[in-house]
Amino acid sequence: MALEVHYRSVRKKKFLGLFEVSSLDTTTVLDFPDAEVKEAVRLHYEGENEVLIDFLNALGKPPN
Repeated sequence: MALEVHYRSVRKKKFLGLFEVSSLDTTTVLDFPDAEVKEAVRLHYEGENEVLIDFLNALGKPPN
C-alpha cells in the first residue's frame, strides 16, 4: 500500500541577512511507501524537518 502525505512545517529564513522570519510550507507527496512511515514519524518528532522533507521527496512522487 502507498500513502499520500501532506507535511506542514515552519521554516526559518533570514530576511536581508539580518532578520529571522518564519514561513509555513507544505510538502505533498504521493505513493509514499507505508513501510517508511515509522522513519518519517521519528524524524518529525526529533525535529528534523529539513531531513524529513528530503526523505519524503526521495521516496514519494510529487503531485501532478
